[in-house]
Amino acid sequence: MREQRIDFAYESAMLPVALAALATCAPVAPAPEPVTGSPESVQPGFDPAALQADPEATARLRFGKALVSRALAAPVHLFAKHYMGLAPPPIVQPDGSYRYPDPPMAMLIREDGQWLAATLDGMRPAKPDKVAAIDAIVGDAAFWADPAWARPGCTDAGGSLLMLRAPPRQGIVRQGACGATQRTERLGFLALEA
Repeated sequence: MREQRIDFAYESAMLPVALAALATCAPVAPAPEPVTGSPESVQPGFDPAALQADPEATARLRFGKALVSRALAAPVHLFAKHYMGLAPPPIVQPDGSYRYPDPPMAMLIREDGQWLAATLDGMRPAKPDKVAAIDAIVGDAAFWADPAWARPGCTDAGGSLLMLRAPPRQGIVRQGACGATQRTERLGFLALEA
């Protein structure tokens, strides 16, 4: 029994020495290639066309084809849809089944210098305080520098889809991420509240 303990102690002590000796003989791995760009600027699988199709399809279901066609034809439009990371409680249906609420969706256009928000019944003037905040973000150069996609910065992984056309800039499609793209997320929430 005593010999067994000594052998075990000896083997335990020699293991790090043996591993160190083997490490000196191991081939050196080549240095990794330098990373160009940042993972926040281009995400594998990020597809702006597919991203754009989501809020457009939701808007057609909620507001109708005619209002969506009007919005897409407008020189300035803003579509925003928000997916909550932690799902809200399901809603009890009349038949007793449960259904989760649809993600919030907003569609705004600017006509004759005024922001209008889509409703189930047509268009209405957007709320002035929200319009002022929307105009401030759209006029901010930092907003236009935000990435189209970013890694979420918080654990609930909620995010917004945003489509914006505001000349003289080209239209943009973005996937805002919780805690990572504050200006994009803020613009989406302002649109939902307008």
